[in-house]
Amino acid sequence: MKTFEDVMDAQLDIQRRHQGIDPDRLSLTERADEIMRQQQYLLDEITEVLTALGGPYGKASWKAWKADHEKLQAMMIKDLQPREFHEVVEECADVAIFAMNIISLCGVKPSQLVQVIDRKQKVNLQRWENGY
Repeated sequence: MKTFEDVMDAQLDIQRRHQGIDPDRLSLTERADEIMRQQQYLLDEITEVLTALGGPYGKASWKAWKADHEKLQAMMIKDLQPREFHEVVEECADVAIFAMNIISLCGVKPSQLVQVIDRKQKVNLQRWENGY
């Protein structure tokens, strides 16, 4: 199984070879401009996750205007059909890909990110446990 570092390296290679984006050759302003583009792509993919949570199949519980909204509020992820759940996973993968592009544009290495996430999770857990 691939590691997070393997996946990040592969995505960076895609950025360089197929999108013409090499973070190592971008100024801070160019990085910021590209991050803004990637942000829009990321937001679009998050919308697609919401749509995949039942949208194509008429089960979008987040659509308060739907006639069966109350019934849909009780739906769980396990209630999705396999093809519906697969679509959610596909869209989540797209979210992760654009997030990885932003991480690469910021010059953050996978090992650094994992280390900081671990620390931040501990801090956030402590905050929650202390009523933050």
